[in-house]
Amino acid sequence: MAHPRYPYRHSAPDRIMGHADMFVLYDGSTVAADMKSIDAAADAFDAALVHPDSHAFLWIDLLQPSHEDLDELASRFGLHPLAVEDAIEAHQRPKFERYGATDFMVLRPAALTINKRPADGEDPARPDFSVEVGETHAFIGDRFLIVIRHSPRDDDAKVRDAFEADPRFAAFPQFSALYRLLDHVVDCYGPIIRMLEDFSDSLEEQIFTGTPARSKDVFQLSRGIIEVERAVSPLTDLMAALFATLKEQGAPDELMRGMRDVADHVRASAEHLERLRSLLREIFTVNATMISEQQNEDMRRMNELSIQQNEQMKKISAWAAMLFFPSLVAGTYGMNFEHMPELHWALGYPFAIALMVAGCAVLWRIFKKVGWL
Repeated sequence: MAHPRYPYRHSAPDRIMGHADMFVLYDGSTVAADMKSIDAAADAFDAALVHPDSHAFLWIDLLQPSHEDLDELASRFGLHPLAVEDAIEAHQRPKFERYGATDFMVLRPAALTINKRPADGEDPARPDFSVEVGETHAFIGDRFLIVIRHSPRDDDAKVRDAFEADPRFAAFPQFSALYRLLDHVVDCYGPIIRMLEDFSDSLEEQIFTGTPARSKDVFQLSRGIIEVERAVSPLTDLMAALFATLKEQGAPDELMRGMRDVADHVRASAEHLERLRSLLREIFTVNATMISEQQNEDMRRMNELSIQQNEQMKKISAWAAMLFFPSLVAGTYGMNFEHMPELHWALGYPFAIALMVAGCAVLWRIFKKVGWL
């Protein structure tokens, strides 16, 4: 049964935990147990913590959990109600906040979808694409990490493999796992930004060769930059808050270096996006100018054509008027009324011809003087 407020989620009785959800209990970086439900994972975690020398770490990863699932997580792991509310509502900006003993992080992973490849003869740097930005929430507690994803993902296996392959930070497994998750999300921005740069460079080359770009291409580039920028821009403040927490927790230098590397990638992505923003403004300005000039040129040609048509119409009207006068004279004398003195006049015919010629000459002179001929 769909939840009345969140129709894309399902209430607990109808929702079956499947392969999209992960409940893994680690002993250090080694998998100790793989559960199928929140209760089973919480019970196993509590049992593992009983041992004084335990290195237990619980990693829960859920895809679009229901309201009831989040309430259960909050009850079993002591999650703050405000953080749970954010996880339910979604549509959050990337951020890092502290709620007592539990930290809460929001990330916006991005993925590039190529809807249509360029056809033969078209610029290969300009495919029909879309940038899809998801949303991932993470609760970081004492030896547990709970990840809530609001969009389908295919990267959990890569992140988990990277965590299991690096046992250096056994004392801080929650931050080690968070580091792998954050590193993967930030690294995914790189290929998207490079594609946007190739796309913008292609548009720039076209525009500066004198050919305006299609409005669809400019809009597509703009939307892609905006989507990625919304995900990347807040990460600078997020990383600063995370560093403060890591220092407070006494995280090892090697883990701090890894986080600094992620922060460097964030800064590099932000700088690339700023360059793309600047280039996009130039493309907008130059392309709008070129389109305006092209429209002005089209209007000039239309005006010239209209003037030419007007000149032709003047000539046609003038010749029609000159031909109409002889027709008027001939039609008048062709009516054959009985009382028409000119019909019996010896000079009637020459007079009619002379009248036609004189009338045409007068009209020709008038039209010539006013510029119609």
